[in-house]
Amino acid sequence: MALLMLLVALVSFQLIIAPLTIIALLLMRGVGAQGLVDALISVMEGDAELMLIANTVGQFLGLALPVLVFARLSSPSIFRFLRVTRVSPLILIFSVVGLAALIPIVDVAAQLNRALPWPESIREFETLMQEPLRKYLSDRVNLIPGILMIAATPAICEEVLFRGYVLRQAERSMGSRWGIVFAGVIFGVFHLLPTQVLPLSLLGLFMAYLTWRTGSVWPAVLVHFANNTFAVVMTILFSEENRTPDELEQLDLPIYFVIAGIIVFACSIYLIESLARAKLAERQQYEGPVHEGEVSNED
Repeated sequence: MALLMLLVALVSFQLIIAPLTIIALLLMRGVGAQGLVDALISVMEGDAELMLIANTVGQFLGLALPVLVFARLSSPSIFRFLRVTRVSPLILIFSVVGLAALIPIVDVAAQLNRALPWPESIREFETLMQEPLRKYLSDRVNLIPGILMIAATPAICEEVLFRGYVLRQAERSMGSRWGIVFAGVIFGVFHLLPTQVLPLSLLGLFMAYLTWRTGSVWPAVLVHFANNTFAVVMTILFSEENRTPDELEQLDLPIYFVIAGIIVFACSIYLIESLARAKLAERQQYEGPVHEGEVSNED
């Protein structure tokens, strides 16, 4: 069911909803049927605003909506099944601290990933796909729309898909540990960016762990939002300095940054574990046996 959900999400989002949204927006702009093909090519080459709008609509209708349907087929309680449950504010804080500590580690993983002998055609394709977005974010005016479409939308829709539905079903068939690994790695692969699979998978593993351990998808949503917001802000700041995001990605962080990140990340995990286990023990005291991954107590 997890694999089927991913296939449905990929097809509905990438091949149906997003393209149809672009066509609908072009027709609303007055583009005729004869000029539609040329207009579509023009959009792919540089109309980042229209592509982002289509991406936003596509994520809600092509990712989130099918997840709700599939979740309803699996459980009468959609929100509990997807772990859309309340969680301690302290856990949210430690989750963001964990993300900040993980960034230097993710940077090392990104450098290793880029160092692999990828065909030049793949690197050029990724640059071509990301360049319109970078141009769009070169203007500070686009900060708020950028955060809404690039940070908030994926944080909600992708987390409901990967950490809500896919993780839940993967745990059922593989167990908790391998379910977390599967949900993390498939998150990296799903983005169709080969040179970024490793860092995306590390972030996916962290968010899958948070969801399983806390019994709530909200820590992963917050981490996803914070990570994407950081990327949007840094892209805008670098553009104002006439520097490209590639320069940021190629910065060599001092080794003590990485070591400090590992230490702080380990401390964050320890604190999250302690808080989650305390909550689990409290529930077991009043409600009887409760499985890990079901820490939160309300829909």
